[in-house]
Amino acid sequence: MQEAINEYNKQVTAFITYFENNKGTTLTNPFFGELSFEEWTHLLHKHAVHHSKQFGLINPSESI
Repeated sequence: MQEAINEYNKQVTAFITYFENNKGTTLTNPFFGELSFEEWTHLLHKHAVHHSKQFGLINPSESI
């Protein structure tokens, strides 16, 4: 589990660093097309909440 957490932190740091060093850029999502930093963070948040509800980590009726 700790290895997975470390890898997650590494990927999040790389994601943030990329957008900090490339202000105003977009990256292509295969389903939604070009997304900005704000759009990517919104999508990733929604994705994390969905799976947290799916696996019973948070109450399905909660909105986060």
